Amino acid sequence: MRVSRVFVLGFVISLFTFFIPPQTPVIIGIFILLLGIFFYSIFRFYFSKKYSLLIALFIAALLLLKALQLFDTINAILLVSLFVGLFALIK
Repeated sequence: MRVSRVFVLGFVISLFTFFIPPQTPVIIGIFILLLGIFFYSIFRFYFSKKYSLLIALFIAALLLLKALQLFDTINAILLVSLFVGLFALIK
């Protein structure tokens, strides 16, 4: 049952990007949210709920930085250090 949900979500994301190319900030935000849910669903198979949520949030934050064109060295280092610290706190 879970696998079919992941495939349906992947299909929805692919249709979304094919028919509505992400150009406005609202559509980009919805797209990043859908990708975050998709990665959470995939990583749920391999990791526990806490780790899969952190990895999905990391990917969503990385995509959001890239979409807002704020992805530079300092922001990338800050984002990585934030999530490394969160992983250390959970562990």
